[in-house]
Amino acid sequence: MEGFTQILEQARRFAEQHVPTEALSASVPTALLLISAGVVLGVLGARLIRPLLAVAFGAAGAFAAGRLACAQGLPVPVLAILGAALAGGLGYLLHRLWVGVGVGMLLAVVALSVFGYHRVLPEVVEYQQVTVVTGVDGVAEFVLPEPPAEGGVVGPGPEQWARDFWAHLTRRHSDVNRQVAAIGTAAALLGLLVGTLATRFALIVSTALVGTSLVASGAALLTAEVFPTVYQSALEQPRMLYGAGGGLLLISVVLQAMLNRRPPQQPALEPAR
Repeated sequence: MEGFTQILEQARRFAEQHVPTEALSASVPTALLLISAGVVLGVLGARLIRPLLAVAFGAAGAFAAGRLACAQGLPVPVLAILGAALAGGLGYLLHRLWVGVGVGMLLAVVALSVFGYHRVLPEVVEYQQVTVVTGVDGVAEFVLPEPPAEGGVVGPGPEQWARDFWAHLTRRHSDVNRQVAAIGTAAALLGLLVGTLATRFALIVSTALVGTSLVASGAALLTAEVFPTVYQSALEQPRMLYGAGGGLLLISVVLQAMLNRRPPQQPALEPAR
C-alpha cells in the first residue's frame, strides 16, 4: 500500500507536465470547491440524492422537450414544463433504480482500480522504462521523466500514451481485456443489486466514500499548492494518510446513519371498550 503515495506524487508531476499553467493557477479554488462538495455529500448525501435526482431529471427533461419544441415549432414553455414534470417524476419515483445504477458504476470503478493497482501498475513502471531508485526503506520507487526543456522534443500526449500502453499490455497479457470485462461487469451487477434492494445502506456507504474521496483530493491539492513541504512530508507517512482517510470515512458513515435513522414506530392504540 505504500506504493499508493508514490502514485499521488507521480500524478502531481504528471499534471505539472501536461496540464496548462492557467488551469494549475486555479488549483486553490478547485481544492476548496472539492472540500466543500465532499463535506456536504459526506454528511447529507443520503438525504439529498432523491431530490437531486428529481431536479437533475427534471432539468434534462425540460431541456430535451425545449429542443424538441423548437425543432417542431411548438410552444416551448408548455412542452418544457411537461418534460420537466415527467422526467422529474421518473427520477423521483424510480430513485431506487438510479441509485442501483450509480452504486454499480461506483463499485465497478473501485474494483477496477484495485485490479489496476495490483495488475496494471507494475506494467506501467516497466513500460515507462524509468530510472529505478531505491528508497531508504528498501522500497523501489519510480519517477516519471522530467518535462522536456524549452525547444526540446515533446513526448506523446496522455491519450496517445494510454492507447500505446494498453496495446503493449494486451500484447503481453492477452487475457487482461477479459479480466477487466469480467471484474467490471460482476462489480456493476452486484452494485445494482445492493443499490436497488438496500437503498438506504447503499446510499450511506457510497456517498460517504465519494465525499471522503472529494475531501481527501481537495486537501491534497490544497496542501501541495500552498504547503508543498507539508505535502512531501505527508507522502512519507502513508499510514497516517490511510488512517486519516479511514477516520473521515467512518465519521461520515456514522453521521449519515444517525441522520437517516428511521423514527421508531408508535404502538397501535387499542380500541376503546
